[in-house]
Amino acid sequence: MKISAEQLRQMAEIDRDWRIQVLNTHREVRNGTRYQVTWFTAINDTSKECRRYRVWLNEGLSPPYRKQHGWELFDRSGDVCDREIRYSKRDDNDYLH
Repeated sequence: MKISAEQLRQMAEIDRDWRIQVLNTHREVRNGTRYQVTWFTAINDTSKECRRYRVWLNEGLSPPYRKQHGWELFDRSGDVCDREIRYSKRDDNDYLH
């Protein structure tokens, strides 16, 4: 799954007056999990502000097919200012152990 600038805008609730650019994307499969990390820059031309975001998606390729996705906002010094992580959840508990 490719993470788009519009998805970041919705997840991090970024206003429409911010211009979002993809810096780079890294994908790999390791130990039965697909990992994807994308770096974005958000620029506001009116306030001359610039933000940097890291967005990731981890997806298990074998049962129970767990997923994790999230984003982090970094300040100018490289410290994390804000973060959100979401984990997948089963629809029901009807499964075998």
